[in-house]
Amino acid sequence: METMMQQDIDVALGALAAEPVHPGLAAGEEALLARIAASRGDASGTNMTRSVAIAAAMALCLGLAGGILPQSPAQAQADLWPFGHAMPLAPSDLLGGGE
Repeated sequence: METMMQQDIDVALGALAAEPVHPGLAAGEEALLARIAASRGDASGTNMTRSVAIAAAMALCLGLAGGILPQSPAQAQADLWPFGHAMPLAPSDLLGGGE
């Protein structure tokens, strides 16, 4: 069944390839490429450049604010032990079941 269907498709594609190319296809391709070139020429990347500049400025401001603002010193948790009685990172404790 599969080889018969494959042969039918091959015959149909062969017949389609033997036909002459429609004259409107070449003109359509040229028109499409001209529209793409015109749309690229109009935008000229200013919107993308502006977006990247704004994102870079925001990232710089956020980085400076994070570095300048006072932060509380980091403190290690003393009772973190994987094999002890109190396991604060156990799934039952994380889900609130260890109360």
